[in-house]
Amino acid sequence: MEPRKRKASYHIFLWIAIPLILYISYVQINRSEVNDIHFVEVLCIDQQDDTYTITALYDNAGSKNNDGLQSIEGTGDSVYTAYTDMSRKNSKDISLDHADYFLISENTAKKGLPDCLDFISREPDLKTNANIFIVQSDNTNKLLKDAMEEDFTPSETLNAISQKETNNLKKPNNTLLQVLNSMDHSYNNLLIPYLVYDNNTMYLEGYSTFKNQKLYGFLDYNTSLAVDFFRNNLRTYPLELSRNLNVELSNINVTPHVSLKNDSLFLKLIVKSDSQIKEASDAIDIFNPDTLSKMNDLEKYRLIEQLSKIIRISKRYHLDLLNIGSTLEKQTQSTKLKKNWETYIENLDISLSVQSATAKTYTIDTDKQKKTNLS
Repeated sequence: MEPRKRKASYHIFLWIAIPLILYISYVQINRSEVNDIHFVEVLCIDQQDDTYTITALYDNAGSKNNDGLQSIEGTGDSVYTAYTDMSRKNSKDISLDHADYFLISENTAKKGLPDCLDFISREPDLKTNANIFIVQSDNTNKLLKDAMEEDFTPSETLNAISQKETNNLKKPNNTLLQVLNSMDHSYNNLLIPYLVYDNNTMYLEGYSTFKNQKLYGFLDYNTSLAVDFFRNNLRTYPLELSRNLNVELSNINVTPHVSLKNDSLFLKLIVKSDSQIKEASDAIDIFNPDTLSKMNDLEKYRLIEQLSKIIRISKRYHLDLLNIGSTLEKQTQSTKLKKNWETYIENLDISLSVQSATAKTYTIDTDKQKKTNLS
């Protein structure tokens, strides 16, 4: 080979080899760093007698012993001091950068969210879409330990719950970023989903309500579902019209109009949706135009029932379950509602407009004579 060509080949080799060597070295260094860190998947926060206990669940499957999901805890007079205590006890560094779930016990939430979430909100590399749940238990730490002894897998269960919520809701409202933003409002409109653990199963039961950023109470599943509906946050909504007559609302669009006149608060909700019959008894002719018209009237009646229940709760406990204050602020660019807000809620007037179109319903022909029997 000629010297000139040999020199050119040598230069090409260097251009390829040097970056490759640097890249391999970089990967090895980072791999070593990752192996020296426990990445927390779930962080639980408890508080008893002014002492915080935090429990971190991390996957130790990459270790030599392949231990799988492990837990470690720390205690202190604040969340941060409990975290440093936990870090001190652990054999490796602990990172919250990949944490997907923050579980807050009922007792801790009653003491107030600001102290509970202050340290977490100041961590610069946390995932802002991590989910926050309230756990209906005073000792989440013990609950999870007992559950894991029964082969309960918190991470898998929470992943399934979150995926289900993503499928059902237009926009999940319990991400870290959304909760922190909602805490900045003066209105009592903060809602965080709460979890129940029963018979080795953890499931979502409804919303926990807050007043002044402290846990106030719990809404049952059906009421929570209706709240999501009237907040225009549901993709589909099952609605029981009468016994053996059930429909599912889809393509839901709920438009709120809020006004404030002479210290009186008015809310008008305009509901538009499609309706699909999911169950009907043989006594009902679902293809009869008069029957469909009566069904639409029943839909409106049931929705008014649900809305009235939400308003009764709002007025009795001075809770802004329908996000009225924030909606009015957006419409008027005003914050004057911050004064006498509870009085506004007590004297709230509402109206509801429902426009529902029943979609074509298919059924297997059984040659049975169907009769209209709706009242």
